[in-house]
Amino acid sequence: MRNDDPDILAVRSLPPSMADPTEDSVGRTWMKMSRIRASRDRATRPATRRWLIPVTAAALVAALIGGAALWLKPGADGAPYQAAVNGSGLRLSDALDILADAAEKGEPAAAVGPGQLVFVKIDGWAARITGDRVAEMQPQTRLIWHDPHGMNAVEITDGKTSMLKGSGRGTAAPVTPDGPSFYVPTPQWLAGLPADPDRLAKLLTDTVHDSKWSTPHEVWSMMEGFYTSSDLLLSPAVRAALFRSYTAIDGLQAAEMTIGGKRYIGLRHVEQQSADEVLFDPSTGRAVGKRSLYGGEMELLTTPGQPILDKGVTFQAFFTQEVVTGQRLPEGVRPS
Repeated sequence: MRNDDPDILAVRSLPPSMADPTEDSVGRTWMKMSRIRASRDRATRPATRRWLIPVTAAALVAALIGGAALWLKPGADGAPYQAAVNGSGLRLSDALDILADAAEKGEPAAAVGPGQLVFVKIDGWAARITGDRVAEMQPQTRLIWHDPHGMNAVEITDGKTSMLKGSGRGTAAPVTPDGPSFYVPTPQWLAGLPADPDRLAKLLTDTVHDSKWSTPHEVWSMMEGFYTSSDLLLSPAVRAALFRSYTAIDGLQAAEMTIGGKRYIGLRHVEQQSADEVLFDPSTGRAVGKRSLYGGEMELLTTPGQPILDKGVTFQAFFTQEVVTGQRLPEGVRPS
């Protein structure tokens, strides 16, 4: 997948030694992404361009909520990931059974009416690069409002200031002509998914785009983004079937861990020097957090007030999701 726009390339290809993008750069990139129109004849468009809009848009949101961790991914030519799997190891099949059984007993998918948005509040800690192979953990809050028709972010703030500027703020890019997917889901599309693990496993692998990462890693990276924005839109049956479909993801790992006195089950995919992990509540099967880990050479400096983090963690956050009317803060949520 290629795009020669300099701002998009800058966001997608920042080297490890470079600082995070400025808000102005992020704003320009968002604007250009929002103006992309997939108007070519589908018969003549290369297959690898199918997911250009959702993938680049997802990359931008990841840039705003992932800190330095996004820029530390080395690509397929990096050294093997060396950091140990933290937490008490679980057999993947056992972990998926626990989560699927809990999911089947869960609440129905959240209903989204006209004019409503999905609001996500993310609180955590992210590494910010401060020097050559040196990063400092810093607190990070993100408040994100998603248009349910494609789950594109129409507003992102750090709790105080908007991180989307210009005419792109408050507008959503359309779902691609190829239709919804786990990259750009809609409530209607999710409601129509089959509660069949085999069919879902095939859908997952058919959806991801070609890249320098393996298909299993791309699948899990896609699902990490999906769970962060859209978990509340899953029905109990589909949520459970998704867990059972994950036995087909080669290399997926499971661990049971305690963070802040609470028990979680983490599902993690490791490739080269990085790992993407989603944290689930084992009592409900709901996604509640995520972590990024980096196994390369890097010094992580601690910050006063920082929680104890496992070795190699460059990003750790927990999130809540709810349906709201307009871009108002839900009751009980306060800016940082």
